[in-house]
Parts: sequence; structure tokens; C-alpha cells
Amino acid sequence: MRACPMVGTLGQGRLYSADTTSHFMPIANRWSRVLLCLATLVLVSGVPARARAAGSPATHSARTGSVLVQVRDVLDGVLPGAIVTVIGPRATTGISTVTNDEGKALIADLTPGRYRLRIELPDFEPIEVKGVAVRLGRRPRVSVTLPLSGVVEEIVVEQDEGPPRLTDRFSQTISEEEIAQLPDDPDEMEALLRELAGFDAELRVNGFRRNELPPKSQIHVIRLRSDPFGPDVHRAGRPRIEVSTTPGASTWEHDVDVGFRDQSLDARDPFARERGVGQTRRLLWSANGPLVENQTSMALSAGRTSAFDAQDIVAISPSGKPSDKITQDMRRTDVEMRVEHALTASHTLRAEYQWRNARQSNLGVGQLNLPERAYTSEILQNALRLSDTGTFGEQLFNQFRLAYSWNHVNLRSLSDEVTINVSNTFVSGGAQRGGGSHQGLLEIADDLEIALNRRHSLRLGFEGAMGGSRIDQRENTFGTFTFANLAMYEAGQPRQFRQRIGDPPIEYSRYELGWYIYDEMTFPKNLRLGVGLRHELQSQVDDWTNFGPRASVAWTPGGKQGKTTLHSGFGVSYDWYGANIYEQTLRVDGTRQRDLIVSDPAWPDPFASGAEPAVSVTGRIQAAEALVMPATRRISVGVEHALTTALQVQVNAFGEATSSRFRSLNVNLPVDGQRPYPELGQITEVQSIGRETDRGVELSLRLHPRERRMSGLVRYRYAQTMNDADGPLSLPADHDDPAADWGPAADDVRHRIFGDVTLRLPYRLGAAVTETVNSSAPYTITTGFDENRDTVVNDRPSGVGRNSERGSWQRNTDLRLHWRSDDIPASRRGGTGTHGARRGVELYIDVQNLFNTTNFTGYSGVMTSPSFGHPTAAASGRRLELGTRVFF
Repeated sequence: MRACPMVGTLGQGRLYSADTTSHFMPIANRWSRVLLCLATLVLVSGVPARARAAGSPATHSARTGSVLVQVRDVLDGVLPGAIVTVIGPRATTGISTVTNDEGKALIADLTPGRYRLRIELPDFEPIEVKGVAVRLGRRPRVSVTLPLSGVVEEIVVEQDEGPPRLTDRFSQTISEEEIAQLPDDPDEMEALLRELAGFDAELRVNGFRRNELPPKSQIHVIRLRSDPFGPDVHRAGRPRIEVSTTPGASTWEHDVDVGFRDQSLDARDPFARERGVGQTRRLLWSANGPLVENQTSMALSAGRTSAFDAQDIVAISPSGKPSDKITQDMRRTDVEMRVEHALTASHTLRAEYQWRNARQSNLGVGQLNLPERAYTSEILQNALRLSDTGTFGEQLFNQFRLAYSWNHVNLRSLSDEVTINVSNTFVSGGAQRGGGSHQGLLEIADDLEIALNRRHSLRLGFEGAMGGSRIDQRENTFGTFTFANLAMYEAGQPRQFRQRIGDPPIEYSRYELGWYIYDEMTFPKNLRLGVGLRHELQSQVDDWTNFGPRASVAWTPGGKQGKTTLHSGFGVSYDWYGANIYEQTLRVDGTRQRDLIVSDPAWPDPFASGAEPAVSVTGRIQAAEALVMPATRRISVGVEHALTTALQVQVNAFGEATSSRFRSLNVNLPVDGQRPYPELGQITEVQSIGRETDRGVELSLRLHPRERRMSGLVRYRYAQTMNDADGPLSLPADHDDPAADWGPAADDVRHRIFGDVTLRLPYRLGAAVTETVNSSAPYTITTGFDENRDTVVNDRPSGVGRNSERGSWQRNTDLRLHWRSDDIPASRRGGTGTHGARRGVELYIDVQNLFNTTNFTGYSGVMTSPSFGHPTAAASGRRLELGTRVFF
């Protein structure tokens, strides 16, 4: 349902907002359209399959055979995501599949005869197994051990293999066909993967922590680890997205991806009276191939993205609304190079370099901010990464990683005029932002695994980071007037004037270090136990006792034929003292910089002669001497059951409690009318006194048939997150009763529903439908006045708690349709290794917010605002992108 604009008049200003009644439309109507769309796609995709089934003999399976392949590393660990290609007796190309989470792959419906197998995986030597005999109704088992580049080793056996690692037990490997259905835009693909993995997932690419994904054409395997409790993870239970890139092929391969979006194909945004201007252009080229045959390979990519979009302005001002749109511009260039080299028969070296240059203009404008608030951001990022992966003997496996990144950020305001802020009504004047930052970071990590025996392994490792920053950013240099409402602005009666004065440049260094040890054992009757310990410490915090035990257990009744697995985990994690908090304690220390606060100032000159304002100078932002790292204790219990070979259900319940959370208090409040430091005003001290709880349950249903004509995931999550502060530097509304701020967290979205369906359709078509439904996020009601005279305008009405109100639910449906000249994945086309040429074209359509649903993302909670209780921000309407990809 498309929202209609509504124009209303409040006071002397005019309010432009979307029709707030649209989000009360019954959920059933919108879900019916989603179900109808999915049902149509399923029926279309199923017709040819049913037609073939009707004409096939009932004894078809008896006329063919199959092969079961188990892929492991040299330490007997299973290898998910390996490409297994089966080549027929008289064929030069074959069909392929990818090993599942247990490192197994089943190729069925093979005509009797002798076949050749080829198994490939990044960082490992490809292996060929010849002479595999397939007989009627038989299933030979082939067990393959993949060594690192340079060593070829293969074993064919006729027995089942052991279970996977406990830490990998509840992971999910995204198939190559599912990767092909992911969005081509890296940012959109990352957002979807985070939805798939779970809330607050960590991203790793080739073992390195990264904030962005490589080009989709260079992604080989994506694995999602859910609720991991191994000590190799910084935060116990935090999901992880692990991405491996494609190894170099025996011949050079190229991909050219072009994407285009234009406002003429988009829907009108909710707050706009008419469709705004906007366009996105994306060009990406990537290639990979050999430098030295069977020894050194290279991968390259270069991309350019340019976009401009209209941002809605819903401000209310006495002169009326100057404009309901402002155009924001973004331009970004990315270059990446990766080289893999076989140092020895058992060690592989990987080197990566990444460069990004981005520029964004008209930032800070939109919603309540008028056009003169614009500023420009220029970012230059560089990263160099090195890794060595190899074995020592037959029992030791080691991976060493080293990375160095250096970044530069520059900010420039359109205007430095004094800012005027009428609470939740409009913000005018200059952005007053300038200067920049220069940061360098060195990261080093090592993971060692020792196979003590077949049922017992030991892992230990460390990861550390050290770096330095030089920052000279300036903010609010010329000051900000704050008015409680529009009437007081018209009367020239500001409630406060705040200005940051002093010299902004600061320079500092810091380090973080963590090490771990983990022992995993397998007992009879399919019981697996893992216990470990992680220790973390950092600079700027005099706290060295951060030892976090971890434990996890899994049991599969019924042995290898069991369909149900019970699992549980417990872990203690510690969080870092963030660099952004530490920067504030250095910058606003009362000497280098300080905030000048004037209550009830004169207008327009707060220091006009004859005025008698109450002036206080913020002495500093400081950290408490007894500051410690926040500690989080998490426990989870779950069960996973295979309803069929293609349908699995998983239920997981969790509870989490954080103590010593960072929270600030004003430690210079008057006592009996006298401040402890009379020469100073407000002193914000960061203390380890906060707390947070998070508990909930997650239910997921995954469809993953072997033929993969249709696969999907549906997940429902209920969680309740409570804490006592929105951020480390936020102050309580009532300093006499800080505990009164206990309430829902800012991200306390109780209900989250996610669904994803991937389909292979006739005529070389493919489709993917993604649906997200989230319940409302909370917001806080404030009076708009500083009634307790603490210079912080966050006072709430009597009896009203923090984050006590809720907005509206959000619903979004995305659709991707694509056609390619060959509907078989790259591994089946024979495009890797020595299987043949790789040429083709793909056409795709990406539709975001398919049904143009109005999703409000922000509400006004200030009682003095004419927008009080109404939405002031919304997500974009329907957007459509067209694109093509050529590979050769």
C-alpha cells in the first residue's frame, strides 16, 4: 500500500509528514501478497519437475548409482565448501556439487561406469581420484584428504568417517547457487548475510576481520557460524560470517558487472510530495588466474560506484518549509589485489592489498536538518594483509595472519554559522565540522591446532592489535542555541547556549591483546565436549584479570543415524574500552578543550552586556580510576532435528547478563549548594557501573534439498534487551536516582522474522525472495526543558521511564530475478581448473521493498515539538536496479 502525503498546520509552521495510518493496515493483507508471490514461483518452478516425474519409471533409482565423498584436512577435520566435480567415462566436463557442513557430498543418479573425481578448495591442493566404479544401486564411499598446496594425497575407503568439529557443528554453508542469488552490491549483500547469520554477526574474510565483502565473483564459500562458544571468538555466542575467496584458476578468468538504478523506476518516498531525483551507477571488473603454473596465482578487482539520492526534510519552521528534498552525492572507488603462492609443499602464503577512496557530500541534511547544515566527508583507506597457512608434520596445523591498515578522514562544512536547534522541530545554521583524523592499525594473530589423536584435539592461539591516531576534528566551534519549542524561538528565548572552545588536536596510541586455549574431546555414544579459556587485556584500562572460561557440549542420540542433536554452551566474554570514548577523555579534558554552557542566554548574543546568564564551564570528560572491562556471561541451550533429509528445524534459547558496563555520571553536582570543584561545571565521568540483560529464543526452519531447485530459511527470534543507558557518555535524567533509567535498550526489537527462498526456475531463470518483519523499536518521551537545571536537556515527565514508547512495525520484501546463458554454477560449467572455457552473460533485476511498504524509522518524543508522537523518518520506498554480468 502506497502512503499518501499529508499536509497539516501547527502554529505558524507547516508540517509535512507521511500518512501515519498506512502502517495500521492489517498484516494479513500484506502477507497474502508475499505468500501469493512465493506460491506462484514455486508452482512455476515445479511444473517441469512434476512432468518429468510423471513420465519416469518407478524403478529409475534402481538403474543408476551414486557416490558419497568425504573431504578432510590432514588433521582429520572436515572441510565444508569443497567443490566436488564428477567427470563421466567419456566426458571432458562434469557435474559438480559442494560439500556440506560435515564435509560430505553425494552425487546421485549416475549411469553405471567408471568416473573421475576432482576436489578443490582455497588454500588446498586440488586432487583427482580416478577409476571410481559406479554400479547399479550401489554407493561407493570415497574419503579424500586435502593437503595444502604442493602435496597430493588421496585415499579411497568403504567406511563412514568421524563427526565434525564441535565448534563447526551448527554452522551453515551457503551453496554456490545461493551465492549467485545474493545482491551484487557489496553493501546490500553484507546486510543480507547479517540477516541470515543472526543479529550482531562478525564478518571475517580469509580469516581477517573486515568491514566489507570482496566482489561476489571472487567469493568461493560463505559459512555462517551460529552461537559459537569456542574461545577463538572474542564474544561468546556472537554469530560469525566466514568468507573464503576463490583460488586462482589454471587460466585467466574475468568478470564485468554493471548495475544501474534511476529514480524513474523508483517509488515516491513516504515523506515526499513527489518522486525525487536519484541514480546509482556501479561498474566492477574482477579477474583471477595463474602467474606461475601450480605455484602462484593472482586475483584483481577494481570498481567504481556513484550515486545521488534525495533526502526528505520534514522540518517545521516559521517561514514554512523551504524544501522537502535535498540531494546527497556519493562516489567511491575500490581496488583490491590478492596473490597466493606455494612457499613449500606444505605452506601457502597469501598477500592482499586493498584501497578505497570515497567522497560524500550534503551529509547531515534531511529529516529535521535544513540544507545549510550540509558537510562533506572524504575518506581514504588502505590495508595490507599477509597470511601463512601450513602444516608441521602430520599433527600440527597453523595459520598466521598479519595486517596493517592506515586511514585518513577529512570533514568540511558548507557553513560554520551558529547552529539553531528547536527541539524536534528544525535545526538550522552551519554543521561546524572540520578537520580530520589519521589512523594506523597493526593486527597480528596465530592459530595452532594439534591433533593428539582421532578423538582429541587441542587448539591455541592469540590475536592482538596496536595502533596510533592523530585527530584534529572540530565540532560546535561557534556554538549552538537550543530552544524548547517554536514559540520560544519566535520570542527569542533560548534555554541554553553551548560552545566547545579550545585546541582540538590530540594524538595517542593503544593496544588490545587476547589469547586462548581450547580442548575438544569425543566420547563414546556421540558425546562431544569442548572446554577452553580466553584472556584479554588492553591499554588505557588497568585491569589484567579478564579470564573468560568457555564450554560447549553436543550429543546426538542414535549414533550416526541419529536425527536429533542436543547442544549447550556457556561462556564469559569481555568487551573493549572503545577508542571513541578514550578520545573524548583526551580531547575534552578541561585544558585542551572544554564546553562553555550558558543557561537562559541572551539572544542573539549570549554574552550581550546587561545580561545575567548562569554560566558554567564543563571541566572535563574523564574515566574513573577503577575502570574495568565489561564482563558478559552467556548461556544457551538448543536442539536441532532433521525432519527429513532436506528439512531441518533448530530451536535455541539463550540468556546473557553484562556487568561493569560503561556508563557516565556527573561527579560535580552541588552538595548543599556547593560543587566539589567550584571552579568547574559539569564533569562527566565514565564508570564501570552499568548493566544489561538479554534473553530470548530463536526458532529456525531450513529447507536444503540435495537437488537444490528450491532452498530456503525461515527464522523467528524473540528477545528482550534491557539496560540503564543508551551509551557510555549518556547521563541519567535524574542524577539523584540513576537506577530510574533502567528500561528497554535502544535496539530492543522484541520480534524479528526473517525468510529467504531461492529458486531455480525453467528457461535458465533464477529467483530469490527475502522477507523481514521487525516489531517496533522504542523511543523516549522528554519534556523539552532542563527542569532540574543540570544543563542536560533529557528530563522526562514524572512517572515516565526511559524508552517507554514504541514506534510501528517494519516489513520489507526484496526480490531478485536473474537469467544467465548457462544456468549451471561456475564449478559445473567447467570454469575452474582444467575443465574448459568459461564464457557467458547474466542479466538481473534487484527490487528492494517490492510492495513499497512505508517503514517509519524515527519518532519524535519531545513533548514541546509539533511532531510529538509522529514519525519523523522513514526508510526508502521501492527501488529497482537493473544489471548485467559478463564472464569470460
